[in-house]
Amino acid sequence: MFSKRPDKLTTGLINMTTDCFANVCLQALASLPGLNEYLNAMTEFRNSLVEQGAKLPSFELHQALIHLLSKLQETVYRPRVLSVWEFLHVIEKIYNSKISVSQHDAHELLQLILETLEREHVQLRKTAPNVPEFPFKGEVSSQLRCMRCGKKSSTNYNPMMILSLPVPQESSIDLESMLRGSESDIIDDYSCTRCKINYILSTAKQNSPILNKLKKKLNDELLINDDLEPELDEFVQNYEGIKSANVKSTVHKETSIILPPKLLAVHLSRSIYDTQARRNQCNVEFKEILKLNVDTAEMEKFKNEDQDQYDATDEEPSQLTRAISSILEEKPGAEFLEDSGVHSDGEDENPDNQDDDDDEELEDDDDDDLAAKMEDHNISPDADDGIKTITYKLNAVVRHQGSHSLGHYECYRRKPVFYKNAVTGEYYQKFPKLEGVENEAKENEDTAATDMKRQSSMSRLRSRVSSLVGATRPRSPSVFENAQPVIARDKKLASSVKNPFWRINDSKITECSLSDVMDDSRAVYMLFYERID
Repeated sequence: MFSKRPDKLTTGLINMTTDCFANVCLQALASLPGLNEYLNAMTEFRNSLVEQGAKLPSFELHQALIHLLSKLQETVYRPRVLSVWEFLHVIEKIYNSKISVSQHDAHELLQLILETLEREHVQLRKTAPNVPEFPFKGEVSSQLRCMRCGKKSSTNYNPMMILSLPVPQESSIDLESMLRGSESDIIDDYSCTRCKINYILSTAKQNSPILNKLKKKLNDELLINDDLEPELDEFVQNYEGIKSANVKSTVHKETSIILPPKLLAVHLSRSIYDTQARRNQCNVEFKEILKLNVDTAEMEKFKNEDQDQYDATDEEPSQLTRAISSILEEKPGAEFLEDSGVHSDGEDENPDNQDDDDDEELEDDDDDDLAAKMEDHNISPDADDGIKTITYKLNAVVRHQGSHSLGHYECYRRKPVFYKNAVTGEYYQKFPKLEGVENEAKENEDTAATDMKRQSSMSRLRSRVSSLVGATRPRSPSVFENAQPVIARDKKLASSVKNPFWRINDSKITECSLSDVMDDSRAVYMLFYERID
């Protein structure tokens, strides 16, 4: 099958046994322009340090990711498949372990990839502090407020690489409601330090020096989770009636994203554990545009704190430890597993009877992209209540179909938008190209461009198909990546607008509309958004 359109096909990934959990992660990452920008910035930064003679730490996974993503992002005109295992072998080498052949969870592999990339990033930052920011890293703050005394706890800050949201056991819910629900939670039977002291002071029959010390603690704005000195703590813990239910408090936990990442990966946790593990079939409705509210006061407070105490260390984060344990060892327990007997590799890719629909259609480029179209009304400045709205656009969705223990992963990946130059007739796209890698699909591009200009539509197709018989590498017509900015007379390829996504089932590639993606609410498992403000 040969296509004349540059956006009809993309490179697939072969599934030999149970590889779809890895295939979808890499296809989703290939959809993110911001990731390419980061990888290019890191490559340039490291090269500048090498020129200065600096001794640099390992960069293996970054380099492996650049190598694979560059291939997945090449423009292809006929089916092409690669294997994800060259990339996975690098992970095995880094951890000196083997990825087991049993079923795996795509979310845990993504966690392993991102945490390993971030660890390489941190090691480089120790050598050169001005390293480009890691685009997946955000920061979450959490604070408790006692419903009885009204006082608050200290604020805890935690790094966020993937935003994991529990899916409720309901028939349907929207993503915005889940985000709001994750920001607020009620916790019963909490031991509030202030409430325990208030109880002691209200029930004590006579005054004493230790009671005076407790009174002073309350006057010093004691937080509800503050630790007391050993002498006071022993007195409080042994006070008669202090462990009764009457002294327990209900607290309101407030969680918020205070440093929104450039690239937001959302994991929908669908596991239900009762007598046995089950998959939650709730329909989770999501939109192309996602808005997050950020507390600017908390953001500034965090920035003013000593950042070093929140940076990653040489010790493995708990999420990374769990991901390593699950992916690199023979230990089941991941959330959703892949069925090796389901959708093995899409052998029936109908190369002969698929409607190629290659007639070129173009649209006026009156709206450059969604970000520009929404520029005047989509990004909110700091509001009076100190809340700033951050806007994200959907670039990829990972779907999971099946049961908790057996199933199959697929990926919806946003296409780059192609344009046709009104003067030269050449296609180009604005998706940032990864630097420093050879574009295999670009071979013989000049010859192909000449042929395309000379031949009629039908003869061009016959000539192209004939020239591809027996070829080992696809040749592409004239397509320029990272070309000049769009100008008014250039036209968008209409198919890039009408069907802006590929549905990628391992090596099988089909085009689909935005509504096709939005309607897959029962199967959605992970979403990948990118900031557009």
